[in-house]
Amino acid sequence: MVQTLVLIVILALLQLAYSFHVRATVIDVTAQAARRGALLGATPAEVEARTRQLLAQSAGAHQDAQVEVKILPLTGAEQNPDQIADLLSVKVTTRLPVLVKFGPQSGLSFESHQIRLRPRPPVNPKAGG
Repeated sequence: MVQTLVLIVILALLQLAYSFHVRATVIDVTAQAARRGALLGATPAEVEARTRQLLAQSAGAHQDAQVEVKILPLTGAEQNPDQIADLLSVKVTTRLPVLVKFGPQSGLSFESHQIRLRPRPPVNPKAGG
């Protein structure tokens, strides 16, 4: 009787640790993909592919994760065509493992933002005079 109870408590603690591990991994992957995409000036498709690659390399239980990549203007950039930066947003929604790898589909959702510099247009020195 006591052994069964101890076993159930130990398994519950292991499951809780696994859930925390998956959560930390998804947070790290989301931030890393946004950071890399902003540094390289990548397109949203490239950032999404990199995010999926990182998810596959991590715990491996995220094949069904939903990845959404958006490039948003910074505040006030709509009025300023000379704005040299955008906001890269990466959102990953995946399953929260409640029982082994099974759980609610949209249990974990994390979003990471990074400022992405746009390349400046080349300056033509002969155009001014």
